[in-house]
Formats: sequence, C-alpha cells, structure tokens
Amino acid sequence: MLQGILILVVFFVIVFFIVMRKIPVMLALPLAAFIIPLIAGVPFMKVSNDIIAKGSYSMASSLLAIVYGVMLGMVMKKTNITQTIIRKAVELGGNKPVLVSILLYAAVAVIFVGAGQLGTYIMIATIALPVMMTMGVPGVIAQSTLALASHTGSIWSVSNWAYFNALLGVNLHECIVPAAITCAVYSCVGLAFIIIQAKRTSPAQWAALAKENQPQVENAPWYSLFTPLIPILLVFFLKMEAITAMLLAMIYACVTTSPRKIITNLTESMLEGLLEGRPAFVLNFGTAMLVTAVRFPAVAETINPILKVVLPSTMIGYIAFFSLLAPMQLYRGPMSLWGMGAGLGALMAGAGILTPVQVACALVILDRFMAADPTLTYNVWGSAYVGCDVNDIMKKLIPYTWTVVLLSMIGTAIYLF
Repeated sequence: MLQGILILVVFFVIVFFIVMRKIPVMLALPLAAFIIPLIAGVPFMKVSNDIIAKGSYSMASSLLAIVYGVMLGMVMKKTNITQTIIRKAVELGGNKPVLVSILLYAAVAVIFVGAGQLGTYIMIATIALPVMMTMGVPGVIAQSTLALASHTGSIWSVSNWAYFNALLGVNLHECIVPAAITCAVYSCVGLAFIIIQAKRTSPAQWAALAKENQPQVENAPWYSLFTPLIPILLVFFLKMEAITAMLLAMIYACVTTSPRKIITNLTESMLEGLLEGRPAFVLNFGTAMLVTAVRFPAVAETINPILKVVLPSTMIGYIAFFSLLAPMQLYRGPMSLWGMGAGLGALMAGAGILTPVQVACALVILDRFMAADPTLTYNVWGSAYVGCDVNDIMKKLIPYTWTVVLLSMIGTAIYLF
C-alpha cells in the first residue's frame, strides 16, 4: 500500500509540474514511465528494456493512424475541400451573424470528423474568424465557437479512436451509442452557446478588428465535400481498419478534385503531414511508455488496491465521479487521455471495478472538456489571432463543456448500467 501511495504522489507531482509549465508533457510521460515502475520494485534493466525501449513502439498502430489522419487533413487542404466547406457555410448564412456562426459550427464539426491537427485548424480559422468578427461576433466568442465545433466533430475521428483502442482496448463499435449521445449533447450545447452569447453581447461590445480574408481559390466539386465523412462510414459500416479508410478518403479527395495531380497531391500531403504531426508523434511515444509501465504486473498489483477503494461501482457514483473530475482534464492533467491520464486510464480499465467500455466512454466524454483548455494549441493560436487572453476562452467555455460532460455522463450511464 505504501508503494502505491508513493506512486500516486509521484504521479501528481509530475502533473503539478506540467500544470505549472515547468516540464513539457512530452518529457513528463517518459519520466513517469521510468520512475513509477522503479518504485513498484521492477528491476532497472527491465524498466530500461521492457518499458522504455519496447514500450515506446507498443502503440505503433495508433501512431500510424495519427500519421494518416494528419495526411488526410493536408490532402483536404491542398484540394480546397476544407476551404470550400467553410465558404459554403458563410454563403448560406448571408449577413446574419448567428446563422453564419451556427453554419460554421456545423462545417468545422464535419471537417474535424476526418482531420484534426493544428494546421487544419489554422487554415479553417483564418477564413472563419475574420468573417465572424466583421459581422460583429467578438473575437473571444468566435474562437470559442470554433473550439467547441472541433471537439464536436472529433468524437467521430477514426484516428482518435485508433489511439483510444491502443490505450484502453476499446473500439468505436463498442462505444457507438455513448459517442452518439455525446455528439448530440455537444451539438445542442454548442447551439445554446452561440444563441446565449448573441443575446448577451451588445453592439457596443462588438469587435471591429478584422484580418484580411484568404485569397480566393477555386471551389472543390460538391461530391468531394463528403471526404471527411468517408473514414467513419467505412470503419463503422464495413468494419474497415482506420488506416485503410483514411487512405481511401485521401485517394477519393484527389480523384474527385484534381485527378491529374493525384501523385503530386498525395506525395506532398504525406511529406507535409509528417512535419505537421511531429508533436503528436513524440507525445505518442511517451504515452506508449507510460501505458506499458502502468500495465506492468508489479505496478498494476501495487496500484489496483487503491483504485478499488476509489473507483465507483454504481451508476450514480459513476456519473458523480467522472463529472466532478472533469476539470482535471485541463493542462493535460490526470484525467487527460493526451497527457498523464493515459496511464491512469489504462489502470482504471484494468482494475476490474468498471468495465473497459465504461472507463473508455467516461474518459472520451471528459476529453470533450478539453475545448476549454488554455494549453490546447487551437486556443493558444486562436487567442493570439483574435487578440484576447487565452484564459478568457477557458472562463467562457467551462460552464458549457462541464454541462456537456454531466449530461453525456448521465445518458451514457443509463445506457451502460
């Protein structure tokens, strides 16, 4: 028990250093993977060879899915599919700021079903944010709207689910109903956010600053705009592997937009995608080490007695436990699947109190809280672009993201218990 307590102390000390920005997440994960098994009594050479060395590539399949997800985003950018979706949303909205915001929300959500790296977000935002701001939408609200929209669509991202599968051993087919519940809740809350903010904001407060729109480029054909939906449809209906599904979506995008440039577009997208995805790739290596560490028998046996005391076993406890811990998703905290929470999630899934599906669904729901995270690269870049403090975005979004978590947890608990 003493070893288990010491492991948790080390775990939360490292989380504290991440929150205080004393150490980056990509260094914190390997550090935790090295220290935690040593405390549990794993010999140094086993830690070095079996956890650090072999563990670094134990999630190779999810890394490849991330690579192809980034590449798909680059293909959609090069073929003007992403730009066309955004422009069509603006055209449909006319000169009505609320309608334009709602349509842009939907457009961004659809795009993030298929692609979701920072480069894709920047390209979308440099079109959408100036349009919203020139129509009177304050910069902080415009950026918050796009952050919510991106997390609505990414619920269905097949590259994300490949990562969750490698981490927790659960796939999208097992979580399809909770995912649908969460998506519906997120969409409704996002709509409420736009309408409520529109009513609260007076014309005197409207932002007058506007960046220049991007140069006009040729629209992609209407039938190519289905590209971001292709991967999820192939994975769900044909049970196709995520990597194959995204590769076929890339080919479809190139063939339906510029077939003569298919080789050029695919090659450039693959090379640029590797550059764009570098931070995610490095983070994946650290995550793989940490997950390997906490799954090591000596570590699991040390931690499980404590988790069995803490983890809920009832429906009400399940809802309350994960809903109250939602803010610990911020700053890549202990409940973040993209930070230290990767290790904790693997431990909870193997503790035997909750099923892996229950743990996975809860943590994926908590991942929606990340839209309010001031360390999220989308928010860091977006706040600088619109000229607001990134913490203003967090304050604006927390009531809404927390509402999403609570309502989604209630719906998911009713379904799973």
